[in-house]
Amino acid sequence: MEETRLGQESTYGAVDHGERKRSLFGPGLKAHIGAFLIVNAFLVIAWKLSDVSYPWFLWVLAGWGVGLAFHVLGLSLARAAKS
Repeated sequence: MEETRLGQESTYGAVDHGERKRSLFGPGLKAHIGAFLIVNAFLVIAWKLSDVSYPWFLWVLAGWGVGLAFHVLGLSLARAAKS
């Protein structure tokens, strides 16, 4: 969408009222999810290649998953407070 002045119509027919809807999945959360997936995939592969039968990677996955859940919760609560 092209930049417009407040209240003017853009080339797509939508009126820009100066409010931009921000996605919950901003760059910080996307980076957090990306790191979570890459690191935990590496840990699962390392576990599969090792001779250990106990799935130790689940502790890391669970702990980081709780942190990721709190990240999402914090963003959604902040978004709700602004509305």
